[in-house]
Amino acid sequence: MNRRHGNDPAINNGNSKLASNNVASFTSTNKNNDNNNNNEAANGVHVANNNPQTSFSSNRRSRKSIITNSSNSKKTRYPFRYYERLIFAVMILVIISFILMVFSVFSLHQSENKSSNVSVLDPLSKDRLTQETGDINVPANVPAKSNIPVLKTFFQSHEYTREEWNARPFRPPDTTASALQVKNYPNVNQQCSKLLENLPINSNVFPGILDPFLPWIHDVFPTADGSQLQFVAQNFRRCNSGKTYFKEKLWFEPQASLFQHVPVRRSEKDGETRYYLTNHTAADPDGIATRFICVFPSGEETLSTFNVDYDYHTWRKGYHATFTEEGYDNHIIWNSQLLFSCPVPLSLQNTIRNGEHVINDVSNLHMTLVPIRTPPRFGYPISFMQPRFEPKSPASFIPEKEWGETHLIPKVKDSGRWENLPICLPPRLQHPAIAEAESTTNSNNMVAKPITNNSKKQYDLIMCTWAASSFKTRGDDAKISDGKRRLFEWLTFHLLSGVDHIYIYDNTGAFVNTTDGTPEGMSQEEFNDLSLKSITDQFPASEVTHIYWPCKICNNNRHGHKGDNHGERSSQYAAESSCRLRYGPHSEWMGFIDTDEYLVPTGKYENMKDVLNDLDKKTNILRFRSNRARPRFDLLEIPENLGPQKEFDIVAKADKTIMQTYNCDDEPKPPKLEGVPQPKELYRSDYVLLHYLHYSTITVHSAMSKSEINAAGLHWRQMYKEATLVNSDEAEQAFMLHSKSRVKRNTKDWHKQCRNLRYKQGCWLGFPFPKGVLSEEGLTQKDKLEERGFVYNCYASEKIDDFWIPRLEEAMTRRKVTTKGFVT
Repeated sequence: MNRRHGNDPAINNGNSKLASNNVASFTSTNKNNDNNNNNEAANGVHVANNNPQTSFSSNRRSRKSIITNSSNSKKTRYPFRYYERLIFAVMILVIISFILMVFSVFSLHQSENKSSNVSVLDPLSKDRLTQETGDINVPANVPAKSNIPVLKTFFQSHEYTREEWNARPFRPPDTTASALQVKNYPNVNQQCSKLLENLPINSNVFPGILDPFLPWIHDVFPTADGSQLQFVAQNFRRCNSGKTYFKEKLWFEPQASLFQHVPVRRSEKDGETRYYLTNHTAADPDGIATRFICVFPSGEETLSTFNVDYDYHTWRKGYHATFTEEGYDNHIIWNSQLLFSCPVPLSLQNTIRNGEHVINDVSNLHMTLVPIRTPPRFGYPISFMQPRFEPKSPASFIPEKEWGETHLIPKVKDSGRWENLPICLPPRLQHPAIAEAESTTNSNNMVAKPITNNSKKQYDLIMCTWAASSFKTRGDDAKISDGKRRLFEWLTFHLLSGVDHIYIYDNTGAFVNTTDGTPEGMSQEEFNDLSLKSITDQFPASEVTHIYWPCKICNNNRHGHKGDNHGERSSQYAAESSCRLRYGPHSEWMGFIDTDEYLVPTGKYENMKDVLNDLDKKTNILRFRSNRARPRFDLLEIPENLGPQKEFDIVAKADKTIMQTYNCDDEPKPPKLEGVPQPKELYRSDYVLLHYLHYSTITVHSAMSKSEINAAGLHWRQMYKEATLVNSDEAEQAFMLHSKSRVKRNTKDWHKQCRNLRYKQGCWLGFPFPKGVLSEEGLTQKDKLEERGFVYNCYASEKIDDFWIPRLEEAMTRRKVTTKGFVT
């Protein structure tokens, strides 16, 4: 379901003016700027004081006024004919356009080459990206615990000039602890069970607004064996990609740096461990490809590792750069999800693996994350390749030239950083079903059994989804409010068809004003009823897990819908990575699909696990074609009194399922259309390293070097193409029914469009061919019309109507669901 919630107002306030570079000033003007933004948004004002195009428009208007007066004067002296006046006006406009073009190029050049007293990385003002400062209030229902370390972020407030940022070797300014700005988040560490709700993710609290080197963390958790602390972050620079956001993209360039490795070596200096940027050869073994210093409570420090090498994958996909200086790189989909981990010191691994450090939902262990600060590399992706990838040519990026011979990284206490990030339970101890199977219990804590490579996974097939009780479609075109009804049916069907467990990332909280994940003025119980929890509670914990996920999408635009500022579904991408990394290790297969998508076993199959078990053992990815189905007219609630254009809200009858209502595809099974538009996939969880909604973007094979590929007996080619993916046979294995909601405007003039044989695709309502008809070939014009004169335009799956719908209705009845909160 390609749904999106409304834009985060902190990102799309419609004002691109940049504020003062002083953080303190930024803080003091916070509230006033909020009021100004709201007034401007209400009046539809778009202010761009620092945008050269604004002054151009003003000049264009003033010059037009002068020209008009001049032409009027000339008209008195020279009575030109109409066509002569037209030619004269065109000539004047051409001249003015040429002058403006030259002026714009000159202005842009000047703006990109400012003098040293102007900052290149300007902190963004409240006019576009709001930022609350100071402490965040602790929820009223959670008593503050004074002995719990408070999550903090420390900001390096230095503003780089163009000369500093581009100087080689790059020399960041010396910083001291006293010069850092501090922000506290006292509610985050109060409850591990509410960590995902309370992390400062939304742009009104994201600390990277003031220090763009801080990663945009959406999730953090220890792995099952306690050896790693896994981070799921996103690239905030992708949130605005249009030309209007030039300065924002400059400010957030460091977000791109975080995706690129740096080699470091340790050295003892003044009785403590310090770090130097260096080359691959001189780097410590664990510092060849890192980006963060990880500090643990024991005082031990480790260096982060990336889940994947982003630049290497860019090279294998044949692209020239992972990031571009202009910020036009949103099509490089793997630069959206920042996945990395911190190795846990051996002294803490057993404690974390067994969950002994979490008592009464509060963690006794916290860590600090320090980003290593360098400018991003915008060049060819193999300009600085890890040695394990055996680059063919010497690196064109020379660390000694770029960073200097002795580039000493500042001390931890003098660095911008995340401090006191909580180390909560491994997912297998948080999840009741996994914990029951893989743990034993003593009087106080869950104690995990040892994990071995031969341990059988708890599940064969799991699914994840990101949903809300109501939401706005991309571009804010329409509001959809049938989330609860859809989720209940969707859960019932997939559990019926063989899925072992389903994880619901509930995004309902993104649509309400919240301070702690629940709406202001609403109790937790009231919010539970508003959210999808009222549905998931009707399923046992062994089948469904509900996860509050209130973080907002940072940009709700639809691709090409509002100019060149394409949307970024940051919340959904992070939810997918969170689910895959948290729960994927406990299942052989998994998938991330929407609640309007049904994976339907067909042919001889009645269980999706049987489909997967019968696949070739070399198959790692099973892909499903996505084709948006039509809602069947006869199964919809049609109001009695319709307007002149006959528009109505598309709602399935109360006694009909969504699945049956949308069982009306453009083609019979198997389809004749080639290609797999907007596919969805089931994949082996151990094989896919980075998944991006529709695609297994980075896999075990694509991440291997040439020598590793050859040693595994596989065929090497630089331009990687996935060889272990197969498309599902829609007639004999399984297919996907895409029941994406149609909205009211889709029904405009349906009474005419649906009778038009020449343009039947203009009818968004479904009129299925009679059973047994598999093609229009050989049909007369009369045979293509049903008795009311409507044109047949789709095919209903008999497997759905005759086999699955009776079983689905029976299963839903057994669940004895109440209709409270359903939209029918």
